[in-house]
Amino acid sequence: MLPVSEAPQVLGSCSPLPGGDELGVRGAWLPDPPLVAQVEARLPVLLDSVLPMMTRANGIEHVVRGDDYYRQYLGLEVESRRMVYVHGFHESLLRVFARSGLDVVPWRSEHMSVCDAGGGMFGVFYDPGSGTFGRLEFSDSYNGAVRY
Repeated sequence: MLPVSEAPQVLGSCSPLPGGDELGVRGAWLPDPPLVAQVEARLPVLLDSVLPMMTRANGIEHVVRGDDYYRQYLGLEVESRRMVYVHGFHESLLRVFARSGLDVVPWRSEHMSVCDAGGGMFGVFYDPGSGTFGRLEFSDSYNGAVRY
């Protein structure tokens, strides 16, 4: 879970944020562990249903799995609804940073933002009231290509 203080970095980054600037974010909040567990229990079904279609559509030979993504959670008040923003990034991004000698963001406490990460980074909102996910978006050329 990201601290509430990370909200400006999330909203101002190039990470996939479904709805972008038109969201009308009014505040941030910290999801509690049972809510994150609820999201974690449902997210693999969504990812595992979308990732194979995305990789085939984009000519990628290696099919990634939902378990290959690290996730960050932040509660955002969007208009009058409390939503959980899930930001996922593929574990290979950490290896790329390490091999390149780049500093790796302490991703458990700071927002991990990489521009143009393609299928390596996604964003999706979870509505705790309805128990459903919104549109899943990937970074750059995948942005908007996956609709569910």
